[in-house]
Amino acid sequence: MAFGVFDGCDEGHRFFLRTAAKLGSKFIVVVARDETVERLKQKSPLHSLEERVAAIEALGVASAVVPGDQAENSWEVLRTHQPDVIALGHDQEALDEALKGFPIEIRIVKKYVA
Repeated sequence: MAFGVFDGCDEGHRFFLRTAAKLGSKFIVVVARDETVERLKQKSPLHSLEERVAAIEALGVASAVVPGDQAENSWEVLRTHQPDVIALGHDQEALDEALKGFPIEIRIVKKYVA
């Protein structure tokens, strides 16, 4: 499983997703809802949730692409999909800290370098 905003899927995002997909046989990508993006980044996303989900689906690396939880920090997505491994980007320290209480392996994907 991987989490992200994915607002404009650049080569760094593609590297992250391809790398994360190799960590298991089933790969779920959780795309942040617009209101979550606004809270985290203090601005609205350039692309709608539907556009961001479609962009990740078009890459063909995920088994499923799902919106993040309606209620932030409810972690319903974890209960629903029960991942064994969560891949985090090098800059997702806050998410890494938030997930510490779950019995799930966390793997940090190194930063993309061109």
